[in-house]
Amino acid sequence: MALLVLTATVTSFVSSDRDRADASPPQDCFWSSVFDEENGNLFFPDTAVNYYLGRVSLPPGGELLLRGRFPHARYISFNLYDEAGRPTDALADSDIRPDRSSTNPFVVGNRRDRQLRNYTMRVVADSPPAKRKPNTVYLGSADQPRFVGSLVYRVYLPDRGQNQFGGTGLPEVALRLPDGTLVDQAAACSAPTNQPSTGVSETDRHSGGPGTPSLTTASPKINWERFFNVTRSVARQFSQDAAEASGDEQRGGFFSDGNNAYVSAMVSREHGDVLVMKGRMPDVPRTRSGEVVFERAQLRYWSMCNGSVMPTGATDTIGCVYDEQVVTDSRDRFTIVVSTPEDRPANARRACGVTWMPWGLRPEAVMIMRNQLASPDFAHAVQRVRKPGMEREVMGSFLPRGRYTSAVAFENRSCHHSG
Repeated sequence: MALLVLTATVTSFVSSDRDRADASPPQDCFWSSVFDEENGNLFFPDTAVNYYLGRVSLPPGGELLLRGRFPHARYISFNLYDEAGRPTDALADSDIRPDRSSTNPFVVGNRRDRQLRNYTMRVVADSPPAKRKPNTVYLGSADQPRFVGSLVYRVYLPDRGQNQFGGTGLPEVALRLPDGTLVDQAAACSAPTNQPSTGVSETDRHSGGPGTPSLTTASPKINWERFFNVTRSVARQFSQDAAEASGDEQRGGFFSDGNNAYVSAMVSREHGDVLVMKGRMPDVPRTRSGEVVFERAQLRYWSMCNGSVMPTGATDTIGCVYDEQVVTDSRDRFTIVVSTPEDRPANARRACGVTWMPWGLRPEAVMIMRNQLASPDFAHAVQRVRKPGMEREVMGSFLPRGRYTSAVAFENRSCHHSG
């Protein structure tokens, strides 16, 4: 999802343990665009995610077939969008039925190391029916078919030692014509029914600077708000009154993934050189080290990102930390410190129970916390926040509390009690 993003965004911070093997973007026909920390992260600023986009154009009565292998990763999904980037349908990994004799490693309790991990999916022009067909995603909406759009395949957090595809590559695609003829992926790219990808333009990593106008909503108090819609989110960067006037209807954002929900807070160094955030980490399934069995958890994935806000309303990702990177204590509590490298406190390090994030060039920024695929019995997820202003009441200690300080003041606290 492109929270606060109206134009292309670029990641300039690389996680220290990010695997670099086979990091070149895919060059096959259908999957014509890649968005990651190397190639311009358009759809949401998270450095542990790769997105692969293909252009869909179906003849009446035709469909796309996707044949793939479940990757060794935390999460995958397939999302369909219309020409304006509005979501029409999606399918998350755990809802995909594996082929005969194969195993879906994203189902709780299943093994993640099975060799047979194949699946087959369909993309059709119809709108989603009341009773969905298995392994089918629908491009249409409002009971109207749609024949042109985009398909985005997301891969979150490949296991350590795997490449960006999670070790299984991209799904192969074939176009089934109305007469039943199958046109394989390479031929489909040149068929008259297929349009080329529009691609994206990368924003300048070094655009802007400290002279950017101050954000009026970045107050000394850290105010978190759930993302409800793009209009409200962009307006909130500059005026809370304008945000209120935009309403709180829950709508998907630009190329959004419906399995994610977010809270964001505007921050500014004019209130302090060091931002300290303390909160509680939800349970997540541990996968980074190639754990054998997929665990039940409160969330599928959690992350905190720092986006540098540009005058256009777009965000340029500076850095992210995901759940397994964050240091927690015996009660699952964490302390995250955000500062420039020059202002980083000496005790803002893992050995002191602190996770550090870079601030970036601009004095204003937006902190974005992601909750993905919340368990139905997890009452404190971002997904449970129905109206603005309910964030603290619903999320409790799972919504971080933030305060500004200085490096000297933070260093005055002992190493293992640096909050």
